[in-house]
Amino acid sequence: ITLLKICEEWSLRVGMRFAPDKCVYIFRTNLNLKLYNEPLSRVDTAVYLGMPFNAFGIDWMSHVKARSEKAKRTACMLSTCGFNGSGWPISASVNVYKTFVRPQLEYGLSLSMIPIAARYVLQKAQNVILRRIVYG
Repeated sequence: ITLLKICEEWSLRVGMRFAPDKCVYIFRTNLNLKLYNEPLSRVDTAVYLGMPFNAFGIDWMSHVKARSEKAKRTACMLSTCGFNGSGWPISASVNVYKTFVRPQLEYGLSLSMIPIAARYVLQKAQNVILRRIVYG
């Protein structure tokens, strides 16, 4: 009996149902996986709880690029409100950075060691954002 079959039987036993059209699997080749006799789609990547996964696990480069872009967009939006070198006092900008921007960069990083190349992407984004605080 497969793990998928165990999940299917459990769901029926407790009176719930998974949505097969929303369920996917990640694998290098196609498998004939079914849930409630409906085929599941094979995908190369999928996002779960905000983390992109591929057949090898967490796709760190994809993750840090998305996090970096989101943090830079947030900093850009905040710069119109004073999050820049000529706006709020530096202490206020640092507090806003720690509260709103840095968590966007750090999301998911505690899950495992990230590759050096991914760290470089995050550091570069952080440098851009911190320059915005100091120099505008």
